[in-house]
Amino acid sequence: MQYGRWIPHVILAVITGLCIGCNARVEGCLDIEASNFDVTVDKNDPDACNYPDMLLKVQYSWDTLSFSTLSSTTEAFYTNDMGQLLGFEDIYVLVSQFALNGMELGRLVVEDRTDWFLKEGDGGEYVKAIDDFTFIDYSKFSFILGEWRTTDLVDRMDFFVGIPDTLTPTSVDSLSEDHVLREPRAFYNEETNEFATARFIIARDSARTEIDTFVVSSGPLAYSFPLSQQLTRGRDDEVSIKIDFYAIFRDVDLAQDSASVARQLADNLKDAISQ
Repeated sequence: MQYGRWIPHVILAVITGLCIGCNARVEGCLDIEASNFDVTVDKNDPDACNYPDMLLKVQYSWDTLSFSTLSSTTEAFYTNDMGQLLGFEDIYVLVSQFALNGMELGRLVVEDRTDWFLKEGDGGEYVKAIDDFTFIDYSKFSFILGEWRTTDLVDRMDFFVGIPDTLTPTSVDSLSEDHVLREPRAFYNEETNEFATARFIIARDSARTEIDTFVVSSGPLAYSFPLSQQLTRGRDDEVSIKIDFYAIFRDVDLAQDSASVARQLADNLKDAISQ
């Protein structure tokens, strides 16, 4: 058998294979703002890019005191300026539309990674809506707001407590089945077509036998705080706020009917959140 005549063909096949391997382009993320930016790839694949999280850190207080709920290991009761005893069984506050502002970047919305959809009219199609809702839960101190994509100096952060008017759906039926506002904690009021801005479940005696629930619904409260910090490209970063529950319950007589208390709490919310 004449093996020698096959040698040139084998060599040619090997060379061809090597050349094909040399010409293959490696795909990956070439966006320098992504957390998995890879300078060694040849071709950008936007779907391969992952972006860093923007975290919200929340510090809770009761005036100058540290704050605890009745479900924590350091449960505590507090006395308001009316001399009434109260302890917190449950707390919920809805925040939305976090944005970062800078002289060069303009307004950058911090977008969550879950797409929510609103229905256009009766029988209409669902369309994507940027809503970016986050529930501030008393049991946690850190919340993932979403992803950000900038490296400029940030001058200010903006956000809403409650739902901005531009995002208010006509009814709960206009939301897709998996929408975050369909959670029981969102407390949709069919009569007023409102979602709760906050909810407080309060124990008013040390034996925890007298429990009141106050559901706060109000127009969106816009907040804007100076924030001068350089975000680190491609890395998780954080912004911080403080919530003073004493300020929320200041001058509120808990002996009133629930609706009256809720209205006062809504008025006080604007002064209770700070940087």
